[in-house]
Amino acid sequence: RERLLAWREAFSGRARVVLGTRSAVFAPVSNLGIIIVDEEHDASYKQHDGGFRYSARDLAVMRARGANVPVVLGSATPAIETLHNLDSGRYTRLTLTRRAMRAAPPRLSLIDLRAHAQSGGLSTPAVQAMTAHLAAGAQVLVFINRRGYAPTLLCTACGWIAPCTECDARLTVHLAARALRCHHCGADAPLPQRCPQCGFAVKAVGQGTERVEETLTSVFPGVPVVRLDRDVIRRPGELEQAMHRIASGEGRIVIGTQMVTKGHDFPNVTLVVVLNADQGLFSSDFRAPERLAQMIVQVAGRSGRGERPGEVLVQTEFPSIPCSPACWPRVTRALRAPRCGAPRSGLAPVQPPRGGARLSG
Repeated sequence: RERLLAWREAFSGRARVVLGTRSAVFAPVSNLGIIIVDEEHDASYKQHDGGFRYSARDLAVMRARGANVPVVLGSATPAIETLHNLDSGRYTRLTLTRRAMRAAPPRLSLIDLRAHAQSGGLSTPAVQAMTAHLAAGAQVLVFINRRGYAPTLLCTACGWIAPCTECDARLTVHLAARALRCHHCGADAPLPQRCPQCGFAVKAVGQGTERVEETLTSVFPGVPVVRLDRDVIRRPGELEQAMHRIASGEGRIVIGTQMVTKGHDFPNVTLVVVLNADQGLFSSDFRAPERLAQMIVQVAGRSGRGERPGEVLVQTEFPSIPCSPACWPRVTRALRAPRCGAPRSGLAPVQPPRGGARLSG
């Protein structure tokens, strides 16, 4: 009913500004003057499910062309195809030359995990930097794009890894809930104490936000920690409460997933620590390095937004890879190289026919 009322307001012209998610691109605006697509690189603009699949950003461009009105694609980390359109002259570049409040860009440094020991996912230089920033009265943001306690439950005797019975993904350990959950299809299972195959003890491998919170509480006793992910922010009002704790300075350390990468202003955050930055480098998705770089740039923008200068520390085991966070000031040029595939070449999924392929001689 609310959507119907909003569409009627847009159609009648009483709504002078229409604000919405990707479906708003179909809004029946009677006197369209301009279309603005914020965070145009975001993957959520694509509708993948159902019979009707579309890109709201691309539809916005085509609708603006048909209505002969300008369209603005806004992003601090434009998509590769958008940069390609800029290079080819199809789009016009508009650049913001300074940050909000004229804040200086944060200083980015890499922590090579091959040379530094880590405990609970935190390296020694990261802990030292956090200690210094907390002592100065600032806040610290720890970013890890993996919720839960650990991404894998492993048997060290037979090598069994907890699988999802509903899809081909692996189950994630959620220790507080004593459960295993699939972050792909939503299936869950009880958390076993022993391997169902050999009976040996199992252990959680890797880090998620829940485990990092446990580590930080141990390393910095008495320092208030605020966690932001979908496991703790589930009911209306909980996000606002968490944001109030951060804005008031009560939460000195903030842990979060993609939920904290954009759209938030934390003026007292002067240090951002990025954990497990390498997880997107070796994915089969050709966009994985692009999205990793975008994510690093977005979360780095949370640091130093106030009067104090900002600092960003990225933990990585592959600092020399061209598409790694080490290259984030030059990452767009690296990702536009021909070896990166699209948009310089076409990709198409190939699926065998139902019932298997038949060869005729």
